Amino acid sequence: MKILLSLTLVCCLYSCSIFKPKIDSAKSTVTNSLDSGKIANIEVFINVHIPYCGGIAPTEEMLNTFAPESNKDFVLTRLDKSFGNLIFNTDSLGKANLALLPGRYGIKREEFFNTDFESFYKKHSQTNIVGRDRGKECYRKWYEAYLVEFEVSETSDRKINVTIQEFCFTGQNPCIIYEGPMPP
Repeated sequence: MKILLSLTLVCCLYSCSIFKPKIDSAKSTVTNSLDSGKIANIEVFINVHIPYCGGIAPTEEMLNTFAPESNKDFVLTRLDKSFGNLIFNTDSLGKANLALLPGRYGIKREEFFNTDFESFYKKHSQTNIVGRDRGKECYRKWYEAYLVEFEVSETSDRKINVTIQEFCFTGQNPCIIYEGPMPP
């Protein structure tokens, strides 16, 4: 019985130590007791630009196709102070509402944040796509880059638009140059 209780206690403590706060994008506030300033309500819109990959001459509409990054997790990092990271989720329109104190922030995909580089590189560089790989340094830059960095102040823009570029036949991977056949 003592072993069972001890095991239960260890599991509970471990689960608490790996807990990552997830915030509801409908109403989230990021604060730090050492900060002072007005809270700014920021709307973040995250969309994917879908390229035209067909063979016929594209229309203007075909060239400007966007889709929301719906119901995806992202990580918000305060860049100008040690603050920790918060996970937020976009809604069906790719939108998240954040209440932020003045400061510099960055947003990354949760997948990039919660994976070490070697695992990320292994997952994204092994592909069946006919193309040329730009090398490990390209993957490192992609892995380390924020989707967007922005400043929040009392006078800053209250809408942040993020566009993720997708590529023909390689998806969102910028480190593979497609060299296969194009559609007729």
